[in-house]
Amino acid sequence: MFLHRPAMKFCLPFLTGVVAGWVYPVPLVYPALLFVFLSLLYILVARRGPLQGYSAINFFCLVAVAGTIKIIYDCGRTETRDVARYVRTDRRCLIEGKVSDLPVLSDGMMKFGIATRRIVVADSVAEVGGDVQVSLLRDLVSPGMLESLSYGKAVWVAGTISAPPPRRNPGDFDMKYFFRLNGISARFLADTFVVGRGKAGGSFTASCVYPVRHAASVALDSMVGGDEGNFLKGLLLGERSTIPLDLKNEFINAGVMHILAVSGLHVAIVAMILLILFRIIRIPEKPATVMTILVLCYYNFLTGSAASVTRSVVMASVFLLGKLLERKTDIYNTLAVSAIVIVAFDAKQFFQAGFQLSFVAVFSLVYLYPRMSRMDVIFPSKIRTMAITRGFVAALSVSLAAGVGTLPFTALYFGKISVISFVANLVAVPLSNVILAVGMLSVALWFVIPWVGLIYGAATKVLTVVFLWIVAVFGKLPFAYYPVRFSVWSSLLFYTIVGLIVGIQKKGVGKYCLIGLLSVSTLIVWWPLVVPSPGVLRITLLDVGEGDAICAEFPGGTTVLVDCGPKTSVTDAGARYVEPFLRWKGKRSCDAVFLTHPHSDHIGGVPYLLRNISVGVLYSSGLPPQNGLDSEYQRIADSLPVRREILRQGEIVRFGAAVRVYILYPDDGIRASVAGRGVNLNNQSVVLKVVYGKSSILLVGDAEEDVEQRLIRRYGSFLRSDILKAGHHGSNTSSSQAFLEGVQPSVALVSVGINNKFQHPSPDVLRRYTLKGCRYFRTDEGGAVVFESDGDRWEVVDWK
Repeated sequence: MFLHRPAMKFCLPFLTGVVAGWVYPVPLVYPALLFVFLSLLYILVARRGPLQGYSAINFFCLVAVAGTIKIIYDCGRTETRDVARYVRTDRRCLIEGKVSDLPVLSDGMMKFGIATRRIVVADSVAEVGGDVQVSLLRDLVSPGMLESLSYGKAVWVAGTISAPPPRRNPGDFDMKYFFRLNGISARFLADTFVVGRGKAGGSFTASCVYPVRHAASVALDSMVGGDEGNFLKGLLLGERSTIPLDLKNEFINAGVMHILAVSGLHVAIVAMILLILFRIIRIPEKPATVMTILVLCYYNFLTGSAASVTRSVVMASVFLLGKLLERKTDIYNTLAVSAIVIVAFDAKQFFQAGFQLSFVAVFSLVYLYPRMSRMDVIFPSKIRTMAITRGFVAALSVSLAAGVGTLPFTALYFGKISVISFVANLVAVPLSNVILAVGMLSVALWFVIPWVGLIYGAATKVLTVVFLWIVAVFGKLPFAYYPVRFSVWSSLLFYTIVGLIVGIQKKGVGKYCLIGLLSVSTLIVWWPLVVPSPGVLRITLLDVGEGDAICAEFPGGTTVLVDCGPKTSVTDAGARYVEPFLRWKGKRSCDAVFLTHPHSDHIGGVPYLLRNISVGVLYSSGLPPQNGLDSEYQRIADSLPVRREILRQGEIVRFGAAVRVYILYPDDGIRASVAGRGVNLNNQSVVLKVVYGKSSILLVGDAEEDVEQRLIRRYGSFLRSDILKAGHHGSNTSSSQAFLEGVQPSVALVSVGINNKFQHPSPDVLRRYTLKGCRYFRTDEGGAVVFESDGDRWEVVDWK
């Protein structure tokens, strides 16, 4: 495969070095010295004929070290006066810069990027550099503000600057990793900003790319509009920020998310239109080819220069140049050239999901399609030769080749595998191709003959409505997808099995032995990491801010939630934290949800979860509705096949033969005394004791000292538990001295929001824990807390 493909011989070791430098970053001087040593060694070895094998090894190592140098340089390359030096969350400052990333609205915030120039801190002015991501509360966004923030516009923002936060929960979006990949130095929470007057200028993007992109976006809004127009912006311009989240999820579930990625088909259509146009106006072939390549490069900038479109443009340019120079092109070599171009510009691109999915998809198509297309042998010879059969087999082979090749990456980035994708793509891809061609034509005609553009735009809208309906039908099927997580080892196992299957078609016993050895060794390493250990109870205290959400995974696979976090004007914990965590765990359902009491910081995420995942049983104290959220989730539960159960003091809820959940509070007398609103709902909290073997954990909701005294008098030594979930977020109204003496916990878990307005947890409560020899874990300091028990003792899990 490599003998006549020099680009591949360079690309593979270079990318190997990039990965090594990313995983094991070292000071740049060390790989630089090694590169010099290997260069001298290569020159000496290359002169000796008998040592050609050593020369090849030396070449591989030399190129790999070059890749390591490139990634370390790209990651360490910062401005000499980087704005990150001024990171302090408690210090107000003013930043001047230019808009480097257009604004988007998400999670109740408006976010955009700024290339910084100056910073003012405490009346001192300093020249700075580096990009920051600016966030502004949506309530502060005035009409016309989005339009004013055009690319390259001068802007002044006032607020606080901070470092990107690390992951707060297992499976959560890693903002720190995202900033690192995209070269963003810090984030900035703004409360005031001013946009400069005059035109944006200075760069090629601001002067020549953004105006065209904005005009095309306005044209699509005028001709199509709605969700259809937003979808077309993503399809034609790579602008996916305006596509609703629900629509994106339907694309993911149906396995057609790749349609939204501007890639090879888009570039092929643009090139085809240009070549036909140049031929019609009789431009000679060579100038037409050169102009086509230049326009494709411009199209790359127009669509945001994503890895998928850059790859397509480079491959198309290499193909056109080969045709122009009358040279034969090789698809593997061309693919390697495009990877080298992207990584040479910015090696961090290799770790972007778009880069990986794009290149793996193309490689899979080229390598697997010829083998999968042989499936036509299953048809009788008469049917096999029919055009419709050949077309069906070809389309199915393309879908299978791309789907099989990218399956581990899809599972890694989306947490699910689309089961229906192979069928959905047979319908969706051809229709999307038509929409793409007609959409491009309608935008082009809009600028030339507007009324003709409107006609084509109307046709595009009809086709898009039908297309989105088809995607919704596939995406909402109950068996459309299967939630799953792939690790590095399970991915290796998967590709080893694919290699084994492909290898069966070729001769050579040695190859079979090698593939079999790889399969067995990978399985030995992978199996204990992927298959859960039997007999383990895992408790995860999620970091949901100022609220509670606890996930318990019991032996046998049962999943239980205790509370679901808060809902505020800015975020919904069900959508932001709990459901993504369950999806990351590969869960499509939750066996039971226990609700301690109807405060919004405990039940805020319930309505979203009920609407989006399957819930088996909903347990609560049975209080009458106390607020709007309380009434909402009860209405939703009643409209769905969700069983509702009222918990009573003294009951035992069993999950399998090993796990028992004791209901310690409230009793019927307390429940009967609650009349209407205005009562202290904290003291109506359901108190649970989870017992597994010799290990136990006590969950007290927001119960305060009055309830703690009742529990001590009623249960005495039965209250003793290994772990205590601190009552009322560590408030001084809970965790009394007498209660801690009764429970005697060795660990306390405090669910509390960062810089919360209640100043939880109380220093007095933390002091009590310390004096009792009780370790405590706070979600505001370390994010989620995970403990596991084998039925004998608890162990903290370092999930980061």
